[in-house]
Amino acid sequence: MPMTNRLVICGSPRARGRSAGLSEAVRLAYERAFPADRVDVVRLSDVHIAPCTGCEACASNIGRDELYCVIADVTLFLIEGAGLFLRVEDD
Repeated sequence: MPMTNRLVICGSPRARGRSAGLSEAVRLAYERAFPADRVDVVRLSDVHIAPCTGCEACASNIGRDELYCVIADVTLFLIEGAGLFLRVEDD
């Protein structure tokens, strides 16, 4: 059986809340049940998602990436297996 990428998303704003514990339990269950698969957890409490400021820079991005945004405190990345777009802070 081919390897599968699995993504667990914890949507709670509390890093140590019940949802975080549940997402960790789901991760461990996947790792035990499917040892060959890759399992990642994204905690939205760790992700800085900046709100749109309405500057319209994205609408006039001639020649740039269609996902261009001027909000400079975040970096866009694509989780290829899940097709999700998230913005996370640079370290």
